[in-house]
Amino acid sequence: MIFCCGAYHRADETLLLPPDFRYKNKKLEILTCPNCGCVKAELTRFNIEKQKDEIYKPKRKKAKKFIEEIKKGNWKIFKEKYGTRGNAGFVYGINIESKTGEILQYSVDFNGTKKLVKTINAK
Repeated sequence: MIFCCGAYHRADETLLLPPDFRYKNKKLEILTCPNCGCVKAELTRFNIEKQKDEIYKPKRKKAKKFIEEIKKGNWKIFKEKYGTRGNAGFVYGINIESKTGEILQYSVDFNGTKKLVKTINAK
């Protein structure tokens, strides 16, 4: 059941998706709203690690593209960050030399977020 226009509607199409190492019982429900005509999608999946159900609802404008990508088998649309908030506090440094000869010092956490700390003139 998908909520749209103030009421719950039964899905027009239901796709059962294959499981992977992180999720099982994946189901994609697609609805074309009988009132407004917009396309909505809702992905329900069971997280094996956390032992709970998760629901993903793309925005209205992105729902059509989302459905096309899932039907093609393109799972890059679900690229999730590999880090967590817990290890975001640990940082390491990277020094990069630019074309102008300056050295740029970045601090990077394990989520891949870069922050420029200092610029050093090498001349």
